[in-house]
Amino acid sequence: MILRLNQLVNRTNVQKHYRSDGSRITVSKKRKVVLIWSSEAVGVRVDPFARKRQVVQIEGAFNPGGEWTSGNSAIRDQADEGYDILLFEPAPSDTFRFLGRFGYLSHEEMDIQRPGGRGTRPVFRLSTVESWLELSLKSADQTLVDSAARAVTKVVTQYQAESWGPIPLPSKKGQYKSKDETMVDTVKHRRRLWLRDPQPAMIAELSGITLPGGVDVELKQSGATALETEAAPAS
Repeated sequence: MILRLNQLVNRTNVQKHYRSDGSRITVSKKRKVVLIWSSEAVGVRVDPFARKRQVVQIEGAFNPGGEWTSGNSAIRDQADEGYDILLFEPAPSDTFRFLGRFGYLSHEEMDIQRPGGRGTRPVFRLSTVESWLELSLKSADQTLVDSAARAVTKVVTQYQAESWGPIPLPSKKGQYKSKDETMVDTVKHRRRLWLRDPQPAMIAELSGITLPGGVDVELKQSGATALETEAAPAS
């Protein structure tokens, strides 16, 4: 199953794919995934143009007698156990919106008194952990740069990668002095493409792709660890 950012999904279908139960926080040990179905809007949108990580607060499940549930434990121990935390929020028509992959930052535990006894409920701080590959194309020939963009898009399509672009950027004008001391005007036509969570095989193929002569290509990859933190409203 390919989940795309902000995609509307059927909860039952996703749970069936990951072989998880209907709980708000469920763990698929076989697939190393924790599914969190938020009961309220989370207030975060992940996109490749964001320069900052976004942080959300999510209530965990009730821990009877303070004994942590498997779902809460999987979130807390996410880094050690190698789990992916997939976060969803409610959307219209009984669907859920996929908000992306998140990582555990910290938590606070609240004491809860229920008719059946005391317990605790953790409030987790999670941050976005998507990685992005930014691919830039430049050429003095607009036809060549567009041809190169099509070649890149073909590779991206083969891997079914989630992408934005290619987006035409404003042409970059410049000047240089020729041998006879004459100033020559130059124009660089630019296209840019963003890829979410690129596969290593796709990066390798894009790095070695044959493009028309006269086209410069630059690959720049960034992960959440390289980004700053931006708080988002608590759920």
